[in-house]
Amino acid sequence: MEPVFDRLGMVLVSANLAQGGMGTLQSALAGGSIYGDADFMLWDSSMTEKDSRAQDTFMRQALLAGQRVPILLDMGGGKDTLDKLHQEVGAHVGGLTNVALLPKFKHTTIDFDEKKYNAACWIDRVDVHPDGQNPSYGGQASWHPGNWIHQSSARKITLLFLHALDEAFTTWEEAASKDGNPLDGKYWHLHTEEEAVRDALRLANATATECGNLFEFLPKVCTIPMRGATEWSPRNDPDHTSIRSLVKSSPIGYVPGLIDVQEQVYRGRDPVFPSQRVPKGEVDVAAIARSLPPRGSSVSRSLSSLARGRHHRHRRIETTSNILPGDGWSVHGHPGGYCDGTSNAECNRGSSFNCLMSGHNDARGVMRGDGLSGWLVLQLKDVTEGIFMARMEDWHNYNSNLRTEGWAEVNNGRVDERRRLKAPPPPHPPEFRFEVAVNGVIVSSWNSTEYKEQCHVLSYNNFICLLWHDEDRALRKEREDVEIAMRLGVDGGRNAMMAISHIYYA
Repeated sequence: MEPVFDRLGMVLVSANLAQGGMGTLQSALAGGSIYGDADFMLWDSSMTEKDSRAQDTFMRQALLAGQRVPILLDMGGGKDTLDKLHQEVGAHVGGLTNVALLPKFKHTTIDFDEKKYNAACWIDRVDVHPDGQNPSYGGQASWHPGNWIHQSSARKITLLFLHALDEAFTTWEEAASKDGNPLDGKYWHLHTEEEAVRDALRLANATATECGNLFEFLPKVCTIPMRGATEWSPRNDPDHTSIRSLVKSSPIGYVPGLIDVQEQVYRGRDPVFPSQRVPKGEVDVAAIARSLPPRGSSVSRSLSSLARGRHHRHRRIETTSNILPGDGWSVHGHPGGYCDGTSNAECNRGSSFNCLMSGHNDARGVMRGDGLSGWLVLQLKDVTEGIFMARMEDWHNYNSNLRTEGWAEVNNGRVDERRRLKAPPPPHPPEFRFEVAVNGVIVSSWNSTEYKEQCHVLSYNNFICLLWHDEDRALRKEREDVEIAMRLGVDGGRNAMMAISHIYYA
Protein backbone atom coordinates (compact mmCIF):
# COMPACT_ATOMS: atom_id res chain seq x y z
CA MET A 1 0.00 0.00 0.00
CA GLU A 2 2.91 2.36 0.55
CA PRO A 3 3.30 3.33 -3.14
CA VAL A 4 -0.45 3.98 -3.43
CA PHE A 5 -0.48 6.31 -0.44
CA ASP A 6 2.66 7.99 -1.73
CA ARG A 7 0.83 8.78 -4.99
CA LEU A 8 -1.81 10.53 -2.88
CA GLY A 9 0.79 12.65 -1.11
CA MET A 10 0.21 10.70 2.11
CA VAL A 11 2.56 8.72 4.33
CA LEU A 12 1.47 5.26 5.38
CA VAL A 13 2.88 4.23 8.76
CA SER A 14 2.06 0.73 9.95
CA ALA A 15 3.49 -0.89 13.06
CA ASN A 16 3.46 -4.33 14.64
CA LEU A 17 3.36 -3.57 18.37
CA ALA A 18 2.62 -7.10 19.56
CA GLN A 19 4.58 -8.71 22.39
CA GLY A 20 5.15 -12.45 22.40
CA GLY A 21 3.38 -14.50 25.06
CA MET A 22 1.43 -11.49 26.29
CA GLY A 23 -1.95 -9.99 25.51
CA THR A 24 -2.60 -6.27 25.08
CA LEU A 25 -3.62 -5.09 28.55
CA GLN A 26 -0.18 -3.90 29.68
CA SER A 27 0.01 -1.55 26.68
CA ALA A 28 -3.68 -0.71 26.26
CA LEU A 29 -3.79 1.00 29.66
CA ALA A 30 -1.50 3.63 28.15
CA GLY A 31 -2.55 3.06 24.55
CA GLY A 32 -2.61 6.72 23.56
CA SER A 33 1.12 6.85 24.38
CA ILE A 34 2.41 3.34 23.69
CA TYR A 35 0.33 2.55 20.60
CA GLY A 36 0.21 6.16 19.40
CA ASP A 37 -2.42 7.99 17.40
CA ALA A 38 -3.92 5.73 14.73
CA ASP A 39 -6.60 5.78 12.06
CA PHE A 40 -6.98 1.99 12.29
CA MET A 41 -6.32 -0.34 15.22
CA LEU A 42 -6.19 -4.06 14.57
CA TRP A 43 -6.60 -6.45 17.53
CA ASP A 44 -4.95 -9.82 16.93
CA SER A 45 -4.27 -11.38 20.32
CA SER A 46 -6.68 -14.31 20.48
CA MET A 47 -3.97 -16.82 21.39
CA THR A 48 -3.05 -15.08 24.67
CA GLU A 49 -6.06 -12.88 25.47
CA LYS A 50 -9.33 -14.77 25.36
CA ASP A 51 -10.75 -12.70 28.25
CA SER A 52 -13.39 -10.35 26.85
CA ARG A 53 -12.72 -7.96 29.77
CA ALA A 54 -9.18 -7.30 28.55
CA GLN A 55 -10.41 -7.03 24.96
CA ASP A 56 -12.98 -4.44 26.03
CA THR A 57 -10.28 -2.45 27.82
CA PHE A 58 -8.14 -2.43 24.67
CA MET A 59 -11.03 -1.28 22.47
CA ARG A 60 -12.29 1.42 24.84
CA GLN A 61 -8.87 2.95 25.39
CA ALA A 62 -8.16 2.83 21.64
CA LEU A 63 -11.30 4.91 21.04
CA LEU A 64 -10.71 7.31 23.95
CA ALA A 65 -7.00 7.96 24.11
CA GLY A 66 -5.75 9.34 20.79
CA GLN A 67 -6.32 12.54 18.86
CA ARG A 68 -8.42 10.56 16.38
CA VAL A 69 -11.09 7.93 16.93
CA PRO A 70 -9.80 4.89 15.03
CA ILE A 71 -11.71 2.24 13.13
CA LEU A 72 -11.32 -1.02 15.04
CA LEU A 73 -10.54 -4.26 13.22
CA ASP A 74 -10.43 -7.84 14.49
CA MET A 75 -8.40 -10.74 13.12
CA GLY A 76 -10.45 -13.34 14.99
CA GLY A 77 -11.54 -13.79 18.59
CA GLY A 78 -12.71 -10.27 19.36
CA LYS A 79 -15.83 -9.98 17.22
CA ASP A 80 -18.32 -10.07 20.10
CA THR A 81 -16.53 -7.25 21.90
CA LEU A 82 -16.41 -5.13 18.75
CA ASP A 83 -20.07 -5.76 17.95
CA LYS A 84 -21.10 -4.58 21.44
CA LEU A 85 -19.11 -1.35 21.09
CA HIS A 86 -20.63 -0.75 17.68
CA GLN A 87 -24.12 -1.13 19.12
CA GLU A 88 -23.52 0.75 22.38
CA VAL A 89 -21.36 3.72 21.35
CA GLY A 90 -21.43 3.74 17.54
CA ALA A 91 -17.82 2.66 17.08
CA HIS A 92 -16.80 1.83 13.52
CA VAL A 93 -15.65 -1.80 13.49
CA GLY A 94 -14.78 -4.58 11.09
CA GLY A 95 -12.87 -7.79 10.82
CA LEU A 96 -11.07 -10.29 8.65
CA THR A 97 -11.34 -14.06 8.45
CA ASN A 98 -8.38 -16.30 9.13
CA VAL A 99 -8.78 -18.23 5.88
CA ALA A 100 -5.53 -18.04 3.91
CA LEU A 101 -5.58 -17.36 0.17
CA LEU A 102 -2.18 -18.55 -0.98
CA PRO A 103 -0.74 -17.08 -4.20
CA LYS A 104 -1.22 -18.77 -7.55
CA PHE A 105 1.83 -18.57 -9.80
CA LYS A 106 1.75 -19.11 -13.52
CA HIS A 107 5.20 -20.62 -13.94
CA THR A 108 6.41 -21.37 -10.41
CA THR A 109 5.65 -24.32 -8.18
CA ILE A 110 5.98 -23.86 -4.40
CA ASP A 111 5.16 -26.37 -1.71
CA PHE A 112 3.59 -23.97 0.77
CA ASP A 113 3.63 -26.54 3.56
CA GLU A 114 7.29 -27.35 3.15
CA LYS A 115 8.32 -23.72 2.48
CA LYS A 116 5.94 -22.05 4.95
CA TYR A 117 8.91 -20.14 6.41
CA ASN A 118 10.95 -18.27 3.83
CA ALA A 119 13.11 -15.89 5.86
CA ALA A 120 16.60 -16.18 7.33
CA CYS A 121 18.61 -14.47 10.03
CA TRP A 122 21.20 -13.11 7.62
CA ILE A 123 22.14 -12.85 3.96
CA ASP A 124 25.68 -12.09 2.87
CA ARG A 125 26.48 -8.47 2.08
CA VAL A 126 29.71 -6.63 1.29
CA ASP A 127 29.51 -3.97 3.99
CA VAL A 128 28.62 -5.92 7.15
CA HIS A 129 30.05 -9.22 8.37
CA PRO A 130 28.46 -10.30 11.67
CA ASP A 131 29.48 -13.44 13.54
CA GLY A 132 27.36 -16.39 14.60
CA GLN A 133 24.09 -15.86 12.78
CA ASN A 134 21.49 -18.63 13.03
CA PRO A 135 20.25 -20.20 9.79
CA SER A 136 16.60 -19.36 10.59
CA TYR A 137 14.36 -17.55 13.07
CA GLY A 138 13.42 -19.16 16.33
CA GLY A 139 9.80 -20.09 17.00
CA GLN A 140 9.11 -21.60 13.58
CA ALA A 141 6.76 -24.21 15.01
CA SER A 142 4.63 -26.37 12.75
CA TRP A 143 1.41 -24.94 14.22
CA HIS A 144 2.39 -21.31 13.56
CA PRO A 145 1.00 -19.72 10.37
CA GLY A 146 4.23 -19.03 8.50
CA ASN A 147 5.23 -16.29 6.07
CA TRP A 148 2.83 -17.09 3.24
CA ILE A 149 -0.25 -16.98 5.47
CA HIS A 150 0.93 -13.72 7.00
CA GLN A 151 1.33 -12.37 3.46
CA SER A 152 -2.20 -13.50 2.66
CA SER A 153 -3.58 -11.71 5.72
CA ALA A 154 -1.65 -8.55 4.84
CA ARG A 155 -3.06 -8.55 1.33
CA LYS A 156 -6.62 -8.93 2.63
CA ILE A 157 -6.06 -5.90 4.83
CA THR A 158 -4.62 -4.09 1.81
CA LEU A 159 -7.68 -4.90 -0.29
CA LEU A 160 -9.95 -3.60 2.47
CA PHE A 161 -8.13 -0.25 2.43
CA LEU A 162 -8.03 -0.09 -1.36
CA HIS A 163 -11.78 -0.70 -1.60
CA ALA A 164 -12.32 2.03 1.01
CA LEU A 165 -10.13 4.41 -1.00
CA ASP A 166 -12.11 3.61 -4.15
CA GLU A 167 -15.36 4.43 -2.33
CA ALA A 168 -13.85 7.64 -0.98
CA PHE A 169 -12.76 8.82 -4.43
CA THR A 170 -16.16 8.02 -5.87
CA THR A 171 -17.81 10.08 -3.14
CA TRP A 172 -15.29 12.88 -3.72
CA GLU A 173 -15.92 12.92 -7.46
CA GLU A 174 -19.70 12.97 -7.08
CA ALA A 175 -19.60 15.65 -4.38
CA ALA A 176 -17.22 17.85 -6.36
CA SER A 177 -19.42 17.65 -9.46
CA LYS A 178 -22.41 18.66 -7.32
CA ASP A 179 -20.96 21.24 -4.91
CA GLY A 180 -17.66 22.17 -6.58
CA ASN A 181 -14.15 22.42 -5.17
CA PRO A 182 -12.80 22.77 -2.58
CA LEU A 183 -14.83 19.89 -1.20
CA ASP A 184 -17.35 20.89 1.46
CA GLY A 185 -16.31 19.89 4.97
CA LYS A 186 -19.49 17.87 5.52
CA TYR A 187 -18.01 15.17 3.28
CA TRP A 188 -14.82 14.65 5.24
CA HIS A 189 -14.87 16.36 8.65
CA LEU A 190 -15.36 13.67 11.29
CA HIS A 191 -15.18 15.72 14.50
CA THR A 192 -18.89 15.65 15.31
CA GLU A 193 -19.16 11.91 14.68
CA GLU A 194 -16.01 11.12 16.65
CA GLU A 195 -17.10 13.23 19.62
CA ALA A 196 -20.44 11.41 19.68
CA VAL A 197 -18.56 8.11 20.02
CA ARG A 198 -16.34 9.49 22.78
CA ASP A 199 -19.23 11.09 24.64
CA ALA A 200 -21.01 7.72 24.69
CA LEU A 201 -17.84 6.09 26.06
CA ARG A 202 -17.31 8.76 28.72
CA LEU A 203 -20.93 8.67 29.88
CA ALA A 204 -21.15 4.88 30.04
CA ASN A 205 -21.81 3.15 33.36
CA ALA A 206 -18.23 1.95 33.85
CA THR A 207 -19.08 -0.75 36.38
CA ALA A 208 -21.50 -2.34 33.90
CA THR A 209 -18.85 -2.76 31.20
CA GLU A 210 -16.58 -5.76 30.70
CA CYS A 211 -13.66 -3.43 31.33
CA GLY A 212 -15.24 -2.30 34.60
CA ASN A 213 -15.68 -5.91 35.62
CA LEU A 214 -11.91 -6.31 35.28
CA PHE A 215 -11.08 -3.03 37.04
CA GLU A 216 -13.46 -3.42 39.97
CA PHE A 217 -11.06 -1.42 42.14
CA LEU A 218 -11.07 1.55 39.72
CA PRO A 219 -13.71 1.27 36.95
CA LYS A 220 -13.10 4.90 36.01
CA VAL A 221 -10.21 3.80 33.78
CA CYS A 222 -12.85 2.44 31.38
CA THR A 223 -14.34 5.89 30.69
CA ILE A 224 -11.30 8.22 30.66
CA PRO A 225 -8.29 8.40 28.33
CA MET A 226 -5.18 7.01 30.01
CA ARG A 227 -1.57 7.89 29.24
CA GLY A 228 1.69 6.35 30.29
CA ALA A 229 5.15 5.10 29.44
CA THR A 230 7.09 1.84 29.38
CA GLU A 231 10.51 0.28 29.01
CA TRP A 232 9.01 -2.59 26.99
CA SER A 233 9.34 -2.48 23.23
CA PRO A 234 8.18 -2.08 20.55
CA ARG A 235 6.31 1.14 21.24
CA ASN A 236 5.31 4.30 19.41
CA ASP A 237 7.87 7.15 19.40
CA PRO A 238 10.22 5.18 21.67
CA ASP A 239 12.46 8.10 22.66
CA HIS A 240 9.53 9.92 24.23
CA THR A 241 7.36 7.09 25.56
CA SER A 242 9.96 5.51 27.84
CA ILE A 243 9.78 5.85 31.61
CA ARG A 244 13.23 7.44 31.31
CA SER A 245 11.76 10.34 29.36
CA LEU A 246 9.68 11.31 32.42
CA VAL A 247 12.41 10.98 35.05
CA LYS A 248 13.70 14.06 36.84
CA SER A 249 17.50 14.16 37.02
CA SER A 250 19.26 13.86 40.36
CA PRO A 251 21.28 16.72 41.91
CA ILE A 252 24.43 15.36 40.25
CA GLY A 253 22.65 15.32 36.86
CA TYR A 254 22.07 11.57 36.74
CA VAL A 255 19.13 10.26 34.68
CA PRO A 256 18.63 6.47 34.57
CA GLY A 257 20.10 4.99 31.41
CA LEU A 258 20.35 1.61 29.72
CA ILE A 259 22.67 -0.97 31.27
CA ASP A 260 25.01 -3.05 29.08
CA VAL A 261 23.53 -2.02 25.70
CA GLN A 262 25.63 -3.00 22.72
CA GLU A 263 26.35 -0.71 19.79
CA GLN A 264 24.27 -1.42 16.70
CA VAL A 265 26.13 -3.48 14.10
CA TYR A 266 24.62 -1.61 11.15
CA ARG A 267 22.02 1.02 10.25
CA GLY A 268 19.34 1.34 7.59
CA ARG A 269 16.60 -0.91 6.30
CA ASP A 270 17.31 -4.56 5.65
CA PRO A 271 17.52 -5.83 2.07
CA VAL A 272 14.85 -8.18 0.72
CA PHE A 273 15.46 -11.88 1.29
CA PRO A 274 16.09 -13.64 -2.05
CA SER A 275 13.58 -16.30 -0.97
CA GLN A 276 10.90 -13.61 -0.64
CA ARG A 277 11.40 -11.97 -4.02
CA VAL A 278 8.67 -12.46 -6.59
CA PRO A 279 9.78 -15.32 -8.88
CA LYS A 280 10.89 -14.26 -12.34
CA GLY A 281 7.98 -14.09 -14.76
CA GLU A 282 5.31 -13.75 -12.03
CA VAL A 283 3.16 -10.71 -11.25
CA ASP A 284 4.88 -8.22 -8.90
CA VAL A 285 2.06 -6.10 -7.47
CA ALA A 286 4.43 -3.73 -5.64
CA ALA A 287 6.38 -3.06 -8.83
CA ILE A 288 3.13 -2.26 -10.64
CA ALA A 289 2.11 0.19 -7.92
CA ARG A 290 5.51 1.88 -8.13
CA SER A 291 5.61 2.00 -11.93
CA LEU A 292 3.40 5.06 -12.34
CA PRO A 293 5.16 8.28 -13.43
CA PRO A 294 6.68 10.26 -10.56
CA ARG A 295 4.55 13.08 -9.14
CA GLY A 296 7.46 15.41 -8.53
CA SER A 297 9.84 15.88 -5.65
CA SER A 298 7.90 18.82 -4.22
CA VAL A 299 5.19 16.47 -2.93
CA SER A 300 6.88 13.12 -2.48
CA ARG A 301 8.61 12.54 0.84
CA SER A 302 10.02 9.34 2.23
CA LEU A 303 8.31 7.37 4.92
CA SER A 304 11.46 7.42 6.99
CA SER A 305 11.85 11.19 7.02
CA LEU A 306 8.21 11.86 7.87
CA ALA A 307 7.93 9.14 10.44
CA ARG A 308 11.00 10.40 12.24
CA GLY A 309 10.08 14.05 11.68
CA ARG A 310 6.94 13.78 13.77
CA HIS A 311 8.95 13.06 16.92
CA HIS A 312 9.07 16.12 19.12
CA ARG A 313 11.63 17.29 21.64
CA HIS A 314 10.58 16.28 25.14
CA ARG A 315 9.85 19.21 27.46
CA ARG A 316 10.81 18.67 31.08
CA ILE A 317 8.57 19.94 33.84
CA GLU A 318 10.30 22.30 36.26
CA THR A 319 8.87 21.94 39.77
CA THR A 320 10.10 22.57 43.27
CA SER A 321 10.11 19.46 45.46
CA ASN A 322 11.27 18.37 48.89
CA ILE A 323 12.05 14.94 47.42
CA LEU A 324 15.49 14.64 45.83
CA PRO A 325 15.81 12.20 42.92
CA GLY A 326 18.17 9.32 43.59
CA ASP A 327 21.24 8.14 41.69
CA GLY A 328 20.60 4.39 41.84
CA TRP A 329 17.85 3.54 39.31
CA SER A 330 18.71 2.05 35.91
CA VAL A 331 17.10 0.33 32.94
CA HIS A 332 17.78 -3.37 32.38
CA GLY A 333 16.73 -5.55 29.46
CA HIS A 334 15.98 -2.80 26.92
CA PRO A 335 17.36 -3.44 23.41
CA GLY A 336 19.60 -0.96 21.64
CA GLY A 337 18.40 1.04 18.65
CA TYR A 338 15.09 2.54 17.62
CA CYS A 339 12.29 0.05 18.35
CA ASP A 340 8.94 1.36 17.10
CA GLY A 341 7.71 -1.80 15.36
CA THR A 342 7.64 -0.26 11.88
CA SER A 343 9.57 -1.39 8.82
CA ASN A 344 11.96 1.50 9.53
CA ALA A 345 12.88 0.20 12.98
CA GLU A 346 16.61 -0.21 13.64
CA CYS A 347 16.32 -2.33 16.74
CA ASN A 348 18.22 -5.05 18.56
CA ARG A 349 21.21 -5.18 16.23
CA GLY A 350 23.88 -5.70 18.86
CA SER A 351 26.94 -7.79 18.05
CA SER A 352 25.82 -10.71 20.25
CA PHE A 353 22.38 -11.04 18.67
CA ASN A 354 22.28 -14.15 16.46
CA CYS A 355 19.36 -13.23 14.17
CA LEU A 356 19.98 -9.65 13.04
CA MET A 357 17.52 -9.57 10.13
CA SER A 358 14.60 -10.84 12.18
CA GLY A 359 13.64 -7.25 13.02
CA HIS A 360 13.06 -8.43 16.59
CA ASN A 361 11.66 -5.42 18.49
CA ASP A 362 10.03 -7.41 21.30
CA ALA A 363 11.86 -6.87 24.62
CA ARG A 364 11.01 -6.59 28.33
CA GLY A 365 12.97 -3.65 29.69
CA VAL A 366 12.40 -2.49 33.28
CA MET A 367 13.32 0.47 35.44
CA ARG A 368 15.08 -1.31 38.31
CA GLY A 369 15.94 -0.01 41.77
CA ASP A 370 16.71 -1.24 45.26
CA GLY A 371 17.06 0.03 48.82
CA LEU A 372 20.16 2.05 47.88
CA SER A 373 18.65 3.71 44.79
CA GLY A 374 16.87 6.61 46.48
CA TRP A 375 13.79 8.24 44.97
CA LEU A 376 12.60 7.69 41.42
CA VAL A 377 10.91 10.99 40.53
CA LEU A 378 8.59 11.20 37.50
CA GLN A 379 7.29 14.43 36.00
CA LEU A 380 3.77 14.08 34.58
CA LYS A 381 2.09 16.77 32.52
CA ASP A 382 -1.59 17.78 32.47
CA VAL A 383 -2.89 15.40 35.12
CA THR A 384 -6.67 15.73 35.54
CA GLU A 385 -7.99 12.61 37.31
CA GLY A 386 -5.42 12.09 40.04
CA ILE A 387 -4.63 8.51 38.98
CA PHE A 388 -1.23 6.85 38.90
CA MET A 389 -0.69 3.11 38.44
CA ALA A 390 2.27 0.93 37.53
CA ARG A 391 3.00 -2.58 36.39
CA MET A 392 5.40 -3.78 39.07
CA GLU A 393 7.86 -6.67 39.30
CA ASP A 394 9.00 -7.25 42.87
CA TRP A 395 10.35 -10.72 42.17
CA HIS A 396 13.76 -9.79 40.70
CA ASN A 397 16.82 -11.46 42.19
CA TYR A 398 18.72 -9.93 45.09
CA ASN A 399 21.63 -7.66 44.09
CA SER A 400 20.48 -7.56 40.45
CA ASN A 401 20.52 -3.77 40.11
CA LEU A 402 23.90 -3.28 38.43
CA ARG A 403 23.75 0.47 39.02
CA THR A 404 24.31 0.05 42.78
CA GLU A 405 26.98 -2.65 42.52
CA GLY A 406 29.71 -1.84 45.07
CA TRP A 407 27.57 0.72 46.94
CA ALA A 408 27.21 0.55 50.71
CA GLU A 409 25.00 3.60 51.21
CA VAL A 410 21.95 5.20 49.57
CA ASN A 411 22.96 7.18 46.47
CA ASN A 412 26.51 5.88 47.06
CA GLY A 413 26.93 8.22 50.01
CA ARG A 414 25.67 11.44 48.41
CA VAL A 415 24.45 13.70 51.22
CA ASP A 416 20.69 13.80 51.69
CA GLU A 417 19.57 14.98 55.10
CA ARG A 418 15.90 13.99 54.91
CA ARG A 419 14.57 11.13 57.00
CA ARG A 420 14.80 7.52 55.80
CA LEU A 421 12.24 4.85 56.62
CA LYS A 422 13.64 1.38 57.29
CA ALA A 423 12.84 -1.83 55.46
CA PRO A 424 14.56 -5.20 55.70
CA PRO A 425 15.34 -7.26 52.59
CA PRO A 426 12.62 -9.11 50.67
CA PRO A 427 10.89 -11.48 50.25
CA HIS A 428 8.37 -9.11 51.79
CA PRO A 429 8.91 -9.52 55.52
CA PRO A 430 6.43 -7.74 57.80
CA GLU A 431 8.74 -4.71 57.91
CA PHE A 432 8.71 -4.23 54.11
CA ARG A 433 7.96 -0.64 53.12
CA PHE A 434 7.25 1.10 49.83
CA GLU A 435 6.79 4.88 49.70
CA VAL A 436 5.03 7.18 47.26
CA ALA A 437 5.27 10.98 47.24
CA VAL A 438 3.22 13.52 45.26
CA ASN A 439 4.59 17.00 44.63
CA GLY A 440 7.24 16.56 47.31
CA VAL A 441 4.95 15.20 50.04
CA ILE A 442 4.91 11.53 51.09
CA VAL A 443 1.30 10.38 50.65
CA SER A 444 1.73 6.62 51.18
CA SER A 445 4.14 4.50 53.19
CA TRP A 446 3.01 0.87 52.91
CA ASN A 447 4.13 -2.26 54.65
CA SER A 448 3.97 -5.56 52.79
CA THR A 449 0.27 -6.18 53.42
CA GLU A 450 -0.74 -2.61 52.54
CA TYR A 451 1.37 -2.63 49.38
CA LYS A 452 -0.16 -5.89 48.15
CA GLU A 453 -3.64 -4.47 48.72
CA GLN A 454 -2.86 -1.82 46.09
CA CYS A 455 -1.91 -4.43 43.50
CA HIS A 456 -4.01 -6.68 41.30
CA VAL A 457 -3.28 -9.55 38.91
CA LEU A 458 -5.47 -8.42 36.01
CA SER A 459 -4.29 -10.90 33.40
CA TYR A 460 -1.39 -13.23 32.77
CA ASN A 461 1.85 -11.68 34.10
CA ASN A 462 0.20 -8.29 34.72
CA PHE A 463 0.66 -7.26 38.36
CA ILE A 464 -0.66 -3.70 38.31
CA CYS A 465 -0.68 -1.46 41.37
CA LEU A 466 -2.76 1.64 42.10
CA LEU A 467 -0.18 3.93 43.70
CA TRP A 468 -2.13 7.20 43.87
CA HIS A 469 -5.81 8.11 43.53
CA ASP A 470 -6.94 11.65 44.38
CA GLU A 471 -10.68 11.78 43.72
CA ASP A 472 -10.92 15.46 44.72
CA ARG A 473 -8.57 16.40 41.90
CA ALA A 474 -10.92 14.90 39.30
CA LEU A 475 -13.83 16.97 40.68
CA ARG A 476 -11.88 20.22 40.17
CA LYS A 477 -11.55 19.46 36.44
CA GLU A 478 -8.16 21.15 36.30
CA ARG A 479 -5.02 20.24 34.41
CA GLU A 480 -1.91 20.26 36.54
CA ASP A 481 1.69 19.12 36.22
CA VAL A 482 2.37 16.57 38.95
CA GLU A 483 5.58 15.09 40.34
CA ILE A 484 5.28 11.45 41.42
CA ALA A 485 8.12 9.83 43.38
CA MET A 486 8.69 6.27 44.60
CA ARG A 487 11.34 4.54 46.69
CA LEU A 488 12.00 1.34 48.60
CA GLY A 489 12.87 1.30 52.27
CA VAL A 490 16.52 1.96 52.90
CA ASP A 491 17.66 -0.87 55.16
CA GLY A 492 16.94 -3.57 52.59
CA GLY A 493 20.07 -2.53 50.75
CA ARG A 494 20.70 -4.20 47.41
CA ASN A 495 18.47 -7.13 48.40
CA ALA A 496 15.32 -4.99 48.42
CA MET A 497 14.46 -5.09 44.74
CA MET A 498 11.72 -3.48 42.66
CA ALA A 499 11.31 -3.15 38.91
CA ILE A 500 8.75 -1.07 37.02
CA SER A 501 7.92 -1.88 33.41
CA HIS A 502 4.94 0.43 32.77
CA ILE A 503 3.41 3.50 34.35
CA TYR A 504 -0.15 4.74 33.74
CA TYR A 505 -1.73 8.06 34.66
CA ALA A 506 -4.65 10.39 33.99
